[in-house]
Amino acid sequence: MQDPVPFAITATIETPVILPDGAYLTLDALLERASEGGPIPLVQYNRVWMGSAAFLVDPRPLERSFVSSMQLHGGDYNHDPRKKVLRTGGPDMADIDRYPAFEVSQITWFGLGYPGECVQLVQSLPGIGKKVAHGFGAINRVEAVHLEVDRSIVLPDGTPARPIPMTHWAEMRATSPELADPATLPTDDTSVIPPYWDPDNRAFAVLPRHRALSRQELARINTGVAPPSFPDLQNLQIEFSNNETAVSFFVRHVGRKLAAAEGVPGNTAKLSHSCAACGSTKDLQRAGNGYTTLCGDCYTFGGSYQKIKRPGRMGAGWMGLVSADGARFATSVEYSPDERPFQSIDGCDIVFGKPALQVFLKDVLTSPPSPPFLLFVGDQSSVKVLRNLKVTYSLRRVHVGSKTLESVDAISLQENLEYWRSSNIPLTTLKRAVRLLNDYRYAYASERKEEAYSKLKRLVDLDTHLPFLRRLPATHTADWRYFSRFANQEEQSQRVAQ
Repeated sequence: MQDPVPFAITATIETPVILPDGAYLTLDALLERASEGGPIPLVQYNRVWMGSAAFLVDPRPLERSFVSSMQLHGGDYNHDPRKKVLRTGGPDMADIDRYPAFEVSQITWFGLGYPGECVQLVQSLPGIGKKVAHGFGAINRVEAVHLEVDRSIVLPDGTPARPIPMTHWAEMRATSPELADPATLPTDDTSVIPPYWDPDNRAFAVLPRHRALSRQELARINTGVAPPSFPDLQNLQIEFSNNETAVSFFVRHVGRKLAAAEGVPGNTAKLSHSCAACGSTKDLQRAGNGYTTLCGDCYTFGGSYQKIKRPGRMGAGWMGLVSADGARFATSVEYSPDERPFQSIDGCDIVFGKPALQVFLKDVLTSPPSPPFLLFVGDQSSVKVLRNLKVTYSLRRVHVGSKTLESVDAISLQENLEYWRSSNIPLTTLKRAVRLLNDYRYAYASERKEEAYSKLKRLVDLDTHLPFLRRLPATHTADWRYFSRFANQEEQSQRVAQ
C-alpha cells in the first residue's frame, strides 16, 4: 500500500444539512459508519484518528422543525399496565423538535491517510447529518485533493480541527508553542474516538472554535500555522478520562441529599421494566403517581421532591445549578419563609418566586462558577430534561440542559452585553441591524447585498459599531436567544426605573 498522504475530501450536497449544536461529524465517525465496522483508511495519533470535523463551506443558517410522535419509551402500549396514557405531558407527550440546519453546497473534511478509499466509503452513504431519511444532507458527488500540509488535527489559525484530548494538545504545544492556548478554546468532556456512544471513549478535550470555512479560507488551507511534529507515539502515555455522567454528578453532589430529605415513596405494581430516562433495569422507583418509572439515580433528579405540579413533573418554573461548592435552585412557587424546602441541607440554597426565577439564569450565565458544574432549566417532563443533562467543563461551552440541550459561550455573552450597554444602541435598532447584516452576509444577489448594506449604514454608525455587529452570534443560535433575552430584561428594568 502507498504511504498515507494529507488530503481534503469534499462532498457536494443537494439539500440542507442538519447538524445539531456540538455535533462535529468527524471524518473517522463518517468512515466508521460507512465501513460498518471495517477498517478506517486514516492514520491514528495515539488512538485518535487523523480526520477533522466537518467544515461547512459558506453556510446559510436555517432551522427545521419536526413533530415527535407519541411513543412509549422502551415499551409497548398494548402491554402498558397504566390505566391511561397522558398525551398532554410526561414522556409520552407529542412534541416539536427544532434542529439547526444549514443551506450549504459543500462540506469539507481534512485527513491523513488514503483518500481514494475515503471517497469510496463516503460515496456509499445516503446522506450527511441528521434526518437523512427525510431527504436532508443528500450527497451529489464526493471528491478528494492532495494537500501540501496536513490539516487533520490543526487548522491554519492554530486551533483544533477536531476534538482532541487535552493531554494530546499539551504535548503538541510543547513542541509547537504557536498552537492556540487551551484557555482561549472551547473545551468539554466528549467522545474522541469511535464508537462515539461508548462512555469509555470520552476525554476532556479541546474543541474546534467554529464549524464553517469560507471559500477564501479554504483556498489558503496550506498556509498558516504548521502542523506539529508529533512526539514518539510509543512513549506518549494518554489517559482517557472516565468522567462521570451528568446524572451521577448530580447524585454525588446533591441528589442523594435531596432524596433523603424528601424520602422515597414505596414501590407499586405499576412499574415499567426499565428507567424512562436512562433505560436501567436496576433499583427502579415510582415517580409521578405511577406514570413514570426511574432508576435510583435518576429518581434523585426527577422524583417527587420538586413539589411542582404532580410528583415527577418538574414544571417550567424550576432551575438549578450544581457544583462541587454546593447547589442553587430557583422555583416559581411562592413559598413562605418557613416552608422553604431543603433548609436542612448544607450548601444547598433556593430562591423562589417569579422575579427571582427571571434573574437566576442570567446571573449564572453572566457570572458562572468555576467548572465543572451542572446547569438545567426545568420543563414539564423531568424525563426529557434528564436525557439532556450535561456537565460543563469550559466557560466557552456552557451547557443548559432542558427539553433540548443548548450550549452558550458565557465569555462572549458577557462581553457582548457589556459592549451593548456602553453603545447606547436601542435593542430594537440592534436587532434590526443584526438582521440586515445577516441579509448582507447570506444574500446571493449583489443587488440585495447592496440594499441590505445601504439600510444598515443608515441605521447605525458602521465606523464605530461594525466590529461589534460582526461578533454577535447568528440569530438562530442559542447564544443570540440568551443575549436577546437578557438585553430585553435590562431594557424593561430601565423603563420601569424611569
